[in-house]
Amino acid sequence: MEEEAEYTIGGVRHVCTFSRADFRWGHGLDVKIYDEVGSLLNEVGFVCHPEHADYDRLQAMNTKELIAIASEQLSSGIHEDALRQARQHGLKLFFSFSRAGPPLRPAS
Repeated sequence: MEEEAEYTIGGVRHVCTFSRADFRWGHGLDVKIYDEVGSLLNEVGFVCHPEHADYDRLQAMNTKELIAIASEQLSSGIHEDALRQARQHGLKLFFSFSRAGPPLRPAS
């Protein structure tokens, strides 16, 4: 099952397809990012890992909720520099879902 979302960064429209891609340790998504004419720009993964501060909360989420977190991160532009560099070298990046909000565990 694939879902699609769009966002605009720097006046350029991006279209993303999201598909569930869980790991044995936690939830995951595979994301393909296309430009406005349909050329593939990046492939990225979003992951949830037991070492992440809000692991339990993320593990309780359904696919639509995880897609919303990944979409929010991508549309915010926080990953644009990393995506640009990865694109130049043909690399796939992995991001943490937990970067979308403050950690739920207090810092020590």
